[in-house]
Amino acid sequence: MPKRPFKDKDQDKYGEIKRLKKQFREMQEHLNKICDSSESSSEVFSTSESEATSDIPNIPAPDVTVVDTEIPENSDQYFDALGLRPDSGDNEGKDLHEEIVVRWHSHLKKGLSKEQREELMLKYKVPANCKALHPPQINNEVQPCLNKSVLDHDRFISALQQQLAHGLSAIGTVIEAMMPNKEQVDNMKSLAEACQLFTNVHHGLSVHRRFKIIPHLNPECKKVVDSLEIDDFLFNKKFADTMKNEQIIKKASADFKKKNWQTKFSRPSINTSMYHLNYRRGPPREKMKEKRRREEKKPSGYQKYHKKVPRKYHRQE
Repeated sequence: MPKRPFKDKDQDKYGEIKRLKKQFREMQEHLNKICDSSESSSEVFSTSESEATSDIPNIPAPDVTVVDTEIPENSDQYFDALGLRPDSGDNEGKDLHEEIVVRWHSHLKKGLSKEQREELMLKYKVPANCKALHPPQINNEVQPCLNKSVLDHDRFISALQQQLAHGLSAIGTVIEAMMPNKEQVDNMKSLAEACQLFTNVHHGLSVHRRFKIIPHLNPECKKVVDSLEIDDFLFNKKFADTMKNEQIIKKASADFKKKNWQTKFSRPSINTSMYHLNYRRGPPREKMKEKRRREEKKPSGYQKYHKKVPRKYHRQE
């Protein structure tokens, strides 16, 4: 098979590469000569240097600005000014110890047994001065309005909140032990921020319980519930009193509202459908009454013996 002939561009590139290789060999030979002459006396070195410099053409050096590319030790902090890298794993943090990961993986996939859960909850009790960790209860006046399925769902969420309360109590004891030691400030800050997330989850579960219960109550309750905060009770201690006051205010406002009193000169209330464009007026009342009266006066069997016979007209021849 014949070889493909070189194109003009390929031939130029090939010639340029060949020329550069030849130059590189000549320079390498020249450097070897200079290294050999360095072992001789300084006079010989000066003469060889002058010869070497005479062969190289005098080309002016271009103005090059030297950029310091040295990267500092804390390279992550150094490049933070450029912003986050697009391919950086922002959702992933530093790796934990393998022993911690193995235990957490098991708890996240399978959960704790009932005995383990009860043992931990007994070990780390809720502090007496922080009763807000306990899940809020359903108000006594609201509980009878709910069916069994809603109550079972609420009990399940309350049990999760109770476990969060004991877990936060355990972390709180560690933070309290670290407070006198000033060297543990960073670790104490990390634990405190973790507690902020857990307390927010606790509050979110309470809001979810409210959201599931409100549809089973009177629609007027929603306005009152939105104005009250969660305390020991899910709908606040003042929920019943606030609802009563709302009803009293509503009744009083209805009494105070201006009423349109009907006088003898006012137009009587009639059916508005009569004034519709497509309304067909019926026969007058007096005529209908007269017709009904005549029908009632007719004796029984009148229609049977008095039938209307059609007249027959004789054909005229």
